[in-house]
This record gives sequence, C-alpha cells and structure tokens, in this order.
Amino acid sequence: MGSIMIVRFSSFLVVCAALAFVIACGQDPTPVVEGNDDNGMNVGQNNDSEATRGDGQSCGDDSDCFSGVCLQGDDWPGGHCTTINCDDDADCHGDDAFCMTNPEGNDFCARPCDTDGSGQCRDGYTCQDAPADPGGWCRPGEEDDPDPDPTPSNNDNNDSNNDNNDSNNGSNGDNGVNDFEIECQSSPGQQVSFDFEVSDDADSYMVVPISEGLITPLNITTPGGETINFQGQNSFQAAGAQMFGVINPTVVPAAPQFDYQFETGTNTYTLENDASEICWYVIESQDPVTTIDLNVYLVGVPGVSPDDAENDINVQNMLDETEDILAQANVEVGEVRFPEVPASAEDNYSIIRSEQDVSELIAYSEDPGDTADELVSANVFITEQFSFSGGGGALGISLGIPGAAGLHGTGISGVAMTGEYLGTAGGGNKLTAVILAHELGHFLGLFHTTEQTGTSMSPLYDVPECDNMSNPTACPDWGNLMFPSADTNNDELHPDQSFVIGVNPLTK
Repeated sequence: MGSIMIVRFSSFLVVCAALAFVIACGQDPTPVVEGNDDNGMNVGQNNDSEATRGDGQSCGDDSDCFSGVCLQGDDWPGGHCTTINCDDDADCHGDDAFCMTNPEGNDFCARPCDTDGSGQCRDGYTCQDAPADPGGWCRPGEEDDPDPDPTPSNNDNNDSNNDNNDSNNGSNGDNGVNDFEIECQSSPGQQVSFDFEVSDDADSYMVVPISEGLITPLNITTPGGETINFQGQNSFQAAGAQMFGVINPTVVPAAPQFDYQFETGTNTYTLENDASEICWYVIESQDPVTTIDLNVYLVGVPGVSPDDAENDINVQNMLDETEDILAQANVEVGEVRFPEVPASAEDNYSIIRSEQDVSELIAYSEDPGDTADELVSANVFITEQFSFSGGGGALGISLGIPGAAGLHGTGISGVAMTGEYLGTAGGGNKLTAVILAHELGHFLGLFHTTEQTGTSMSPLYDVPECDNMSNPTACPDWGNLMFPSADTNNDELHPDQSFVIGVNPLTK
C-alpha cells in the first residue's frame, strides 16, 4: 500500500472557555458550537413538524423544540428550548427570542425581559441583566436569588436524553480528573504563580494549568533554582496554550536533554492569565512504565461494532500491530475497552469533515471508571472515514501535544482517526496501526520529525530532519513513526522518542 498524507495535530480552538469553566470551578460549561452539515443547516435543528416550542419556552425533550435542543435538569425548571451558537436574532426560534452574547462561551437564544418589571418570566425563572446586551433575559432562578445558576450547559441536556443528544459536544460534566486533586487560586494580576508538589517517589510528572481565560506559560522554577523557560529553549512545551488558549498540559522532563529539569519537592509554575482564577492538577509517573490503556470508540466503522470488537480479527490484528510499534518504547497495550457513542453521534460523525467534527465527537468520551488507574487511559475514536472539505489529506488528529492525561468528556479528550483501511488488502491493518500509533505519539508528546513545510522540526536531538520535503521518501526521517506521511513502513521510534513516551503518565 502506498504512502498517504497523514495526520496533523489540531490548532482549532474548541470548547476551551467552557472546558476551563467546568474543570476549574466545578460548574457546568456554556453551550458549545454545533457544526453545520453540507446544506448549511445547523446540526441539531429539529425538522419534525410536531415541534411547537420556541426558544425560551418549556420543553420535555428535544423533539418539543423548533431548535432541536431542550436544556433539562434541576438547573432548567420545566426545560428550556434554545438555539446554540446563534449569530443574530434571526437565528432564534420564536417571535420573542433574541440571540444573547455570552462572554463565557457560545452565544445562545433566550427570552427577553424588562429588568424594571416583574412577572415577565415563567415560574422558576427571573429577569436578570444580559451579560453583554442591553435589557434582560429570563434566567433560571427565583426573584430573590441574587446569583442564579449560570448559562446553559450541554450536561443539562444530557441527563434524561443522552441517546438523543445532538448538542453534547462539550464536557459531559463527569470527567474524573477531579480525582487528581484540582487546586485553584485567585489570579489578581495578569501574571500569576502557583506552587505544586512532586513526591519523592515520582520519576516524571504532568502538571496541567487551566483557566477560564487565555493563558501564556512563562516558566517553572524548580526547588533547586532551575528555570524551565517556556519562552526559550522549552518553548515547544507551550503548544497546548498556543492551540487551545486555556490549558497547557506540561510534562517534565520533556526530553532527554532536559532530564535535569525534573526535581521533586515544591515547584512553581508562572504564567500570564487574563481570568480571575487559575486552576491546575498534577499526575505523577513512576518507573518502570509498561502499558498504555485505551478506550477505543468505533464510530460507523463498517463490519465491526463495539459489541464484537474484542473478537474481531481485524481490530485485534490492528491492535497487535500497534503494540509491536510501541514495544520499541518498552510499552505494550494494556486494557482495551470498547465503549459506545450515542446513535446520534454515529449518524453525525462517522464521516469526519472538519476539525470541529473531531472535537465534537471526542467530547462524547466518558470516564472509563472511578479509579485513578482507569481514568489514566487514552481515548481513541476510529471513524468510518476522514473526508475534510477542501481536501488536506488528514487521516487523524490528536487534540494536544501532549494531551491532558486523565481528562474525559471534553472536546480535547483524545484522538480521532479514520478506520477506512481496517481489514483491507495490502496491509490495511498495519496502516491503521501506524495511524493509531502516530496519533498516540502526538497525544503522548511527540511532534512530527519534520513538518510538511520543512521549516519546523522535532525538538529531539536524535531524530533526523528533512530539508527537502518535495521528495519525502528520500528524507532521512522517512520510516519514522512521526514522519508526517503515513506508510506501512513508517513505524520506527528513536530512543529519544521512546523517552518521551515513557515519561508521560498515560504510560504506566
């Protein structure tokens, strides 16, 4: 099978503000953007003629609402129809609904009211000033409640109607990262520092700063006075903040040449933050590492379902091939789970057409269990096909370099890839394994050996670089797993790459 242009890591800003909100503050996120289908119709819109409710009106389920979205749960008494990600009032359903600007997330449609009057909102709702628009909106809460519950959450629409939820593309409100002791502190100025502890028995760690606003990582100061400079020689470690704005998973040590930067004890992380609070969590790793656990979501892959995946010869052969590749880093595939996505997600995302599709699909990931060991596992979404509009040749995408370990149920909680070559002749299972291992490599912290432009290289010393990407098969890094083109022979890992895989706490 010939070479095929491969994967890239995402630079798409997904549900960042909402993600930070739910993790950092323990509250529900604001609504997240739904993608558009090929006809320009907002995905999630209800075309059922039985729908009778406009935005802001009560509802029992999605089918009641013209928009196709009914927010439910204790936070939304009687249900609340809304249109998520509106551009103006014309997008709203109902004569008296307006598109409300939401500074903390995606704009949505609500019922207007006059804050000088009373009795304009239905039971369980009160008229409050709109956050960035003139006038007020009917917000959940009672008249005497000075601070009613915040703006809509996809989790509200997820409690009683999970299998028919076309708007579940943010956090599922159930991420187990809380088991890793999230800490928060106020951030009164633009620059803020926080201390975190690394235990004596750790050999590496990941620290994950999270904010409601944009962050710029500056440095970590170790107990011995070393500075890990994210504006200098360690600038590649600011990739998370550059891609997503509000989160920056940081592994120390990041590469063999930076082994000296790892120190136990009290370390100090300094960054710029334009929000009033900064939160973080830490996951440690101890040698030796031997396994990586996977949560494999099969989304419309022909001929195989989650129920029969454990006995499917092609799936198992592909996983064996993946394990053979990772064995170069002394890592084997550990427990593999095959959770399901709702039928609506399979209908919408079995063919991936954009980076937004990727983030919306990955947000369907769920906590694989309650223990820290179960939570420290990688989510992999294998779809029927990647078919990006405008071309581009992407076969997979990783949401992070590295991704945030232990984080599930958000739009950056894993990787997604095509399954179109699974079971095909001429090495299809091996090629699928190469794509999977390549994406996992990104999520564990590996960059491409050389980018397609030929101007950006891996920070690792022992990885060869290419100065003429017009003839890729002649490049010295052709054959490496992290070369930016897929080929059944591109499966090699160098020792420095194995080091990066081993220090990430996802390998355990």
